Amino acid sequence: IEKKVLEHARSVESVKSAKVLHRAKNFYEKVEPLVETLYSFFNTFKDYQQVFEHHQKNLYANNLKIQLAKLNDSFAQLEKKQQEMVEKLSNEKAGGKTFK
Repeated sequence: IEKKVLEHARSVESVKSAKVLHRAKNFYEKVEPLVETLYSFFNTFKDYQQVFEHHQKNLYANNLKIQLAKLNDSFAQLEKKQQEMVEKLSNEKAGGKTFK
C-alpha cells in the first residue's frame, strides 16, 4: 500500500510539474513578442534621441553663428562711426576750431 501511495504521489507531483511547466511556457510565448516589441521601441527611441540631439547641436551652432554675425556687423558699424568721428575732429582742427 505504501508503495502505491508513493507512486500515486509521484504521479500527482509530475502532473503538477507538467502543468507548471505548461503555464510557464504559455506565459513565455505570450510575453516574448511584447518584450521584443519593447526592445525594438527602445532602440528606435534611442535612435530618435540621437537624431534630436544632433539637430539640437546644429541649431545651437547656427544660433551662435547668427549672433556672431550680428556682433561683427555692430563692430563694423562702431568702427565706421569711430572713423567718421576721427575725420570730423581732424577736419575741424584743421579748420582752426577748438573743442572744450
